[in-house]
Amino acid sequence: MLCPGEKAISHITVKNTGEEDSLLEGSFNVKIDTWDTEVEWIKSNRKNFSLEQNEEITTDLSISAENLDIGKYRSSVIIQTNDPDNPEVKVDITLIVDSSKPKIVYHLLQSSFSILPNKTVSTLLSITNNGEKDSNLTISFDIKANWCQIQPDCSEIQYGDTSPFELTVTSHDLKPGEYTSNLLIRSNDPGNQTVTLPITLTVLEPHPSIRISPNDINLEAIKSKKVEHSIVIENVGADFSNLSCNLYSKSTWIEFNSAVFELNSNESKNVVISCITTDLEPNRSHKTTIEIHSNDPAKPLVQIPVTITVKPIELVVTLQIGSKNATVKTTDGEYTNNVKLDTPLLLLMVELWYRCVFLLKHLELK
Repeated sequence: MLCPGEKAISHITVKNTGEEDSLLEGSFNVKIDTWDTEVEWIKSNRKNFSLEQNEEITTDLSISAENLDIGKYRSSVIIQTNDPDNPEVKVDITLIVDSSKPKIVYHLLQSSFSILPNKTVSTLLSITNNGEKDSNLTISFDIKANWCQIQPDCSEIQYGDTSPFELTVTSHDLKPGEYTSNLLIRSNDPGNQTVTLPITLTVLEPHPSIRISPNDINLEAIKSKKVEHSIVIENVGADFSNLSCNLYSKSTWIEFNSAVFELNSNESKNVVISCITTDLEPNRSHKTTIEIHSNDPAKPLVQIPVTITVKPIELVVTLQIGSKNATVKTTDGEYTNNVKLDTPLLLLMVELWYRCVFLLKHLELK
């Protein structure tokens, strides 16, 4: 809507969304409804165009209410192209000339956004016609960023009314970083025909988060035996995050089945911890720490205390002599033998041999 004698600019954008290497050619033709007036109140600054694939152009439509009486005026822009499916597009344009002046008042709840990849958020834009009585505020929106949309994209607001618009921002297909664009509000407010609202989007780096269970390890083992225990490491961080882990211990008696690995979001890994007691002194507890280094910014280092109590081997030698054989066993099952007894001398030799075994084993324990 314009007041008598006022001027305004509107826009039409055309884009070639056809196949690769396609060329969209066409023209703009403005037609005025001569039943309303013979005055040429709308003009296009562009006649012909040629667009490569994904290329677009915007033509400016100059609208003037000079020499027009109060009333409603109709026109159309005919866009003719070589598009085989849509060779002609008609855009209807209506101009209302009224002496009542509208006034735009707007409020955007949020203009700066920080979100993770593949997320979508929305906010509210409210526009009020605070102009003169009986005025009609016509508005449209223009934004170039494909990550920002507003619905509805145009409206008419009567005097004293407020209309809500939903501004949606998405980080789909965007890499982490900062993106800026301008939301243009075009209206027939003679004192503020174009309002520019800067919109900022920050796509955050998806951070991993480590979770470990259990938080400490307590074990018992007989000397010279290996004992195993498992810990579970999880990435409970943001979607699409990647957790890098490196396990380390200063103690040589600690081993891992997997010391370096990566976990995607919501993945977990079972790590087997092996404790070798061969070189550990019996009858006491030994302590160490497992360090888990990761790229979790909140917990780059997690330490798990490990305690193992080593018990000595209780060696018991049993000699069983039958009529045909003799058997000697220890509690750990390391020494067993079956011997056929043919003479008392051989039986004596077997008994002496196992006594030597017992003595050697006893010395080992010390």
